[in-house]
Amino acid sequence: ERMAAFAQEEKAIRLKIEFVGGQDIYVGNSEQDVILLADYLLQNPTKTAVIRGHVCCFNDLPLSILRAKAVYRDLMYLGVHPSRLSYNGYGNTMPITEEVDEETRQLNRRVDVIFSNSN
Repeated sequence: ERMAAFAQEEKAIRLKIEFVGGQDIYVGNSEQDVILLADYLLQNPTKTAVIRGHVCCFNDLPLSILRAKAVYRDLMYLGVHPSRLSYNGYGNTMPITEEVDEETRQLNRRVDVIFSNSN
């Protein structure tokens, strides 16, 4: 099911990765989606991925970059060639929900990915 979601091109796919507030450290079982993402990219060698980091609460662009870079670094560690990956941070400029409590802040504290074909 997750692999099927990854097959969509040019659409931001939200990874099931959560972060500790104010940090680039994964919470809970978040690395599972990184492993699935690496498997997908390794099985689809013509795909490239743009990893996009986001934060909640206030515009912390450096932290959003660090979050995207954490996923980028882990994908390389899992065998995905860096030429197929790029990353960027967007601060809090692309919220997916209004922040009214910790749960909604956690939704905005995320990483998503956009796939395309390298051909």
